[in-house]
Amino acid sequence: MTTAPRHIGVIGSGVAGLTAAYVASRTAHVTLFEADDRLGGHADTHVVPSPAGSSDPDLRIDTGFIVHNRRTYPTLLRLFAELGIATQPSEMSLSVSDRGTGVEFAGALGARGLFPTRSALRSLDHWRMLASIPRFHRQARRLLAATSSVDGPTGASTYDGTADQTLRSFLDEGGFSEHFVRHFMEPLVAAVWSCDPETSLDYPARYLFTFLEHHGMLGVFGSPEWRTVTGGSGTYVDAVATHLQSVRTGTKITSVRELDDRVEVTDGNGRVHSFDAIVIATHPFAGADHARVADGRPDRGPRLAALLRQHRAPAHRHLAAAGGAERPVELELPASRHPRPAGSPSPTT
Repeated sequence: MTTAPRHIGVIGSGVAGLTAAYVASRTAHVTLFEADDRLGGHADTHVVPSPAGSSDPDLRIDTGFIVHNRRTYPTLLRLFAELGIATQPSEMSLSVSDRGTGVEFAGALGARGLFPTRSALRSLDHWRMLASIPRFHRQARRLLAATSSVDGPTGASTYDGTADQTLRSFLDEGGFSEHFVRHFMEPLVAAVWSCDPETSLDYPARYLFTFLEHHGMLGVFGSPEWRTVTGGSGTYVDAVATHLQSVRTGTKITSVRELDDRVEVTDGNGRVHSFDAIVIATHPFAGADHARVADGRPDRGPRLAALLRQHRAPAHRHLAAAGGAERPVELELPASRHPRPAGSPSPTT
């Protein structure tokens, strides 16, 4: 006798939700809910049509998830392999342009990028900043080594995660200059985490350094080979969607109630959906808004909501530019990431 497959609901269609839905769909009936009118979350590919009469193909530009590498993303690459997603070589580089102070540099162009102007070559602050980068790498690696220590034969960690030092405190303690913070550290964090430079220093230093180490960015050399999805990250999003039994975009979930024999999900239209299990794959603060006290489970709902509400995701915006409009103004210093330091005026284009 065959049994009916389990019904599983997945809320949120970022990479976490897509992967969970894809794996679960092998043995269960999956319904994927997405509040937006598209799937993908951070994987967001924009199509820029080619000029009328041009034989050039349309441009497909990613503004969220852009690059990956084999060393850091083995699970994602396994997903790509199963879906038949093609990738191609790319790069991960950084350039900085502060139009308030005139500071400009790019990290992947050798001396021409590090000293693009005569003023940069004459600036002691600029030389000190560049000299401080290897020191920063060393101190960051030491912090990671200290926080990954274990105690005794059980291998239990001795690190107290509740006492995480912020990046701001780490830099102050290390004696890094304001010039280094404004023109290297803030742009780097803003670029890799897509966050406002003004809030970038408030993140726990250990989390940032773990991310940088995994991506080969805690050293001047040894960066992995970067790749990008051919045709844009939307290619793999579309491929995952074809494997799912039910996809509902434009459907905001307003509550999740855990009962003894099922989980009930209510959408924005008031319709209630019942599932054997639910995966909440949204930002934590959005997940907190879903949580409600469930019949027979009054101990779980409030605690889950309180835990999730401790996390906040900052708002940010991306600018896609053609023809160098967002590049440093003195020289053309192209890079895949080009954040502006906090307070730097917007460009005139």
